[in-house]
Amino acid sequence: MSTIDPATPRPSAPASAVSGRLADGAADAESLPDSETVSRSVHPRTILLAALLVAVIGVLGYAAYPYVAPPWIDEGPLVQQSTPTELTLVWFTSREAGCEVRFTSADGGAQKLTTRGKRHAARLTGLRSSTATEYSIHEGDRELFRGKAHTARAADEPFTFVVFGDSGRGKSDQYALAARMPAEKPDFLLHTGDLVYPAGERHDYKAKFFKPYAALLASVAFWPSLGNHDVAKESDSAAPYREVFELPQNGPAGQPPENNYWFDYANARIAVFDSNLDESTTRSVILPWLRSAFSAPHPAGGPRWRFVVMHHPVYSVGKHGDTPRIRDNLVSVFEELAVDVVFSGHDHLHERTVPMVGGRAASGSERGVVYLVSGAGGAKLYSVKPRDQWPPYYAMVNNETHSFTVIRIENERLRARTVGLTGAGIDEWELTRSPEGSNN
Repeated sequence: MSTIDPATPRPSAPASAVSGRLADGAADAESLPDSETVSRSVHPRTILLAALLVAVIGVLGYAAYPYVAPPWIDEGPLVQQSTPTELTLVWFTSREAGCEVRFTSADGGAQKLTTRGKRHAARLTGLRSSTATEYSIHEGDRELFRGKAHTARAADEPFTFVVFGDSGRGKSDQYALAARMPAEKPDFLLHTGDLVYPAGERHDYKAKFFKPYAALLASVAFWPSLGNHDVAKESDSAAPYREVFELPQNGPAGQPPENNYWFDYANARIAVFDSNLDESTTRSVILPWLRSAFSAPHPAGGPRWRFVVMHHPVYSVGKHGDTPRIRDNLVSVFEELAVDVVFSGHDHLHERTVPMVGGRAASGSERGVVYLVSGAGGAKLYSVKPRDQWPPYYAMVNNETHSFTVIRIENERLRARTVGLTGAGIDEWELTRSPEGSNN
């Protein structure tokens, strides 16, 4: 068969032949010259331009979709600042929108709260303690979310909380560990910092914070602390943190609101502070603020349990080791204030001391402080010093699995259990708060 160069003009068929083929409705291909059976080709440049056009249209459509489609909840809801009768809901919509929260108060009355913006915060009041309050979020006639949020326990009730940190990598280990938490039925979550790697940037919160813990965030309160990776880049380095969370503004004067705060839950008081601060600020600002926080009146007459949360560990046999600027300035204050447990992270492992006084194990009736590092929430685990280099006050060190710690408090008794990635327990211990004030 002969071929024709596409650049060569193609011979024209006689008009009668063309009209005859059209009239007959079918052409006898075998009767035509081979040169006339050659198919026309599309120039590759035309195909490329068409593909680019489709891609551009797709990208523009994807980018425009959130602005033209009905708004949806893109992040959240997130329960914040729960008390026995109130709680706050925070959520972010795909674009600016007016929303309405509907719930029922303790007296049975139907309540509605309205918000407008892309970030939404609504304070639900008049609730019943120790109760899962059903709520729904609407945009016009559309229901965007329906869930149940838990108010805090009363002062004399047992309660459970989960402690973890160094989690926000957005990897499979983080998600797998997060999936184990709801089975513990915590009343709230307590985070020891490094919520979002690598630099605490706002665009990372969705995949590395909201998605992994979605089942719990919409139901129980989440109490965070600032890690070094949460303040890494921006000039106002904790701005994304404060945009996401709605925290008590009872921190020390001169420090950004919400970076440091304290709250009460049942018969406990918990103080959270920013351990990224330098030694001078820690000594001159945080130290007196801690004294003030633990001396403030408690609804039950005085907190039976006292906890401190910060990112950097006082003591550690992990990669980073002890934090001298905190150890040398605050250990004596923790003991003075009768703190029961200091929770921290930073080293990616689980480790726990025995109750300690003055840098050694407490003895007899001495009331010691337990230092617990829960930094195995999802980031790569760290190595530890050789066993023969561990100080004698270490009760447990585990860097073999990601983990979180479950704290259960029943009046004078605290029971703790650390859960690994497979669901197996890797550490168990307890404290008893005696009437005289010692921990055993």
